[in-house]
Amino acid sequence: MEATPSSIADAPDEFKALIDMGLTRANVGIQSLVPREIREAGRGGEDEDVIRRAVRTAHELGLPDLSTDLIMGFAGQTPETWRQSVDELAALRPTTISTYFLTVRPDAWFSKTGAYQYMWQPELYERYDYARQVFLEHGYVQEGSVRYKKPGRGGYAQKVLTFHGVPLLGLGVGARSYTSVLDYMCGSVKPSAAEVADYIRKARDHELTPVTGFELTPEENLRKRLVLDTFDLDLSELERFGYRRHAAEFEPVLDAAESNGLVHRLGDRVQLTPKGFKYRDVLSWMFYSGPVKDLDREYYENLHAANRRARKNMGAAPVRITGVDLREGAA
Repeated sequence: MEATPSSIADAPDEFKALIDMGLTRANVGIQSLVPREIREAGRGGEDEDVIRRAVRTAHELGLPDLSTDLIMGFAGQTPETWRQSVDELAALRPTTISTYFLTVRPDAWFSKTGAYQYMWQPELYERYDYARQVFLEHGYVQEGSVRYKKPGRGGYAQKVLTFHGVPLLGLGVGARSYTSVLDYMCGSVKPSAAEVADYIRKARDHELTPVTGFELTPEENLRKRLVLDTFDLDLSELERFGYRRHAAEFEPVLDAAESNGLVHRLGDRVQLTPKGFKYRDVLSWMFYSGPVKDLDREYYENLHAANRRARKNMGAAPVRITGVDLREGAA
């Protein structure tokens, strides 16, 4: 389940009841342990003291896997404040920690205020290096490009399975489902109470249908696996999607990645190196199709325009959002 820090820290009896009912994993969006950055994330009521109490409470109640996250790229974040968050979270010892580069989604607080920075800079990769070093020193093992877990515990089974192409059924009005032919949602990202009630009625009457989604052709399935699963990918498995027909496009990318130390190649098997984990998002961008790149560009251009309007209405200067082709980050 997803949980806010206060829902654990301020209601331990209710949280313990969920554990007694079989809850094994809770994901808590911490994002930062620096007061100013917590406010920047729109989490003013979830201050650093509440976060500390939530982690300690989860430990005391015996939750098998407490998953937490930190985000690189908030407006005003500095190398010093990033190190502060990393050091303190490592000392709190949650079972799983994820460190994400800032991604702006339409339901994010700062997508409406424009109070953030969205740019790929070398210093963000230096923050990645620092976090990796600290978490490994504290006994974590790296599960993916952003995720660290305690050995034998923790992790994120849903992501691992999805990256390997295993279909996932999302239950709930705002849940996403991932199949071999369609990635879809049966509702909106932030549903109203009326939408929840309508979803329940339709589920009961077997009337649920996707309302938004992305069709996956064999080529898009192939690209999706290359984007997500280069952690450890057997290219021969992709022949069912016609890999050989597209090999002339993908093989030069994989060869360049190998020559730059991003992947190991042994026959048909491709595995990311530690350097490849670090620059995995840059490599993944190389496998996006033209239509998907266009959708990504359109999304951020629309977000930019919306922020300009919002800032103008508030009487402030518009915030410039820099959209950078991730390939530039390779330099």
